[in-house]
Amino acid sequence: MAVDEAHTLEIEVGRALIQAVQQARSDDVPVMLFLVGTPDLLRQLNRMRASFWERTKIIPLGLLTPEAAADAIRIPMEAERRSISAEALTQVVAESHGCPFFVQLWGQALRKELSDAGCPASQEDVDRARPVLEAARDSSYRNSFGKLKRAKLALVAARQSAAFANAERLTDLEIDEAVREALESEQRA
Repeated sequence: MAVDEAHTLEIEVGRALIQAVQQARSDDVPVMLFLVGTPDLLRQLNRMRASFWERTKIIPLGLLTPEAAADAIRIPMEAERRSISAEALTQVVAESHGCPFFVQLWGQALRKELSDAGCPASQEDVDRARPVLEAARDSSYRNSFGKLKRAKLALVAARQSAAFANAERLTDLEIDEAVREALESEQRA
């Protein structure tokens, strides 16, 4: 069972869901529950007084590797007896930045723009799909930034963005330092 946006579950609904899954497990019914949500998910589980997640396997999802992003585009296409050229796939993977949401958007946009059924998705298909992807991506960024502004965390986000500007990856310590500096600046302002 998969529940997306699980961080928005009402407390009593979440408790009932978790209890039903626990009951099924105790009755030896094979069940797997996927709770997907923002980082607020763990806070919401704590509000539900759900302790199962402390004893279960948590698979945090982050950015996809280039190979996984390529598979996420290529495999569904193959299931529809379609393909994508190596050059187009490389570009789509690079432009997705490994973000699962952007990979999904690319897949949807390419599916709508594919050339003739027998031809692999080409650079031209990628170029036609790009505006659809960019509009959805930009809307997602605007929504995220709006949430940050409402939470008065825009400065923190700006500091983290600046910290990433010249780095492929940051350590947890570097991220914590950027957040600490931003929060201190916010308090002084």
